[in-house]
Amino acid sequence: MRPAVRALLLCVGLLAATEVGLRVTGRGPWRPFADLAQVPRMSAPDPELGWVSLPGDHVWSTATGTVRTHIAADGSRGFPGTGERTVVLLGGSYMFGFGLSDEDVVNARLVRLRADLRVIDHAVPGYGTHQSALLAERLDLRGATVVYGLVELHEGRNVA
Repeated sequence: MRPAVRALLLCVGLLAATEVGLRVTGRGPWRPFADLAQVPRMSAPDPELGWVSLPGDHVWSTATGTVRTHIAADGSRGFPGTGERTVVLLGGSYMFGFGLSDEDVVNARLVRLRADLRVIDHAVPGYGTHQSALLAERLDLRGATVVYGLVELHEGRNVA
């Protein structure tokens, strides 16, 4: 038998033995986003934007704890506060605070720092700049300060 064939068979045999050993000890295949399997559906179809946030209280468990996400009837995330100055947040999952509970997201932290603010989080996971701009056209932004959470990967989401 050729040395190359023998080396290949040895590698295949070692990989098979390792796989059997891992399965016997209770290890399954690697799942990089296993926590995402627990995430409830938090979006609804939209003919213009593709999807929008689904109103309701969404709760799921992760390896580090429980995530609680409140989405209001207008599609905004969390609780905006009662201040007189309005700030509207737009963007994707980073600005939305995906994976964080309501008390840990940007709008909640800003409201804790500044009681004079009403911070409305209209960010939607998966949105790029184009979808956020279309969403902004739907919102009443008169008198509001708008903050867009730009992330480098948003450019790639701007497809027709």
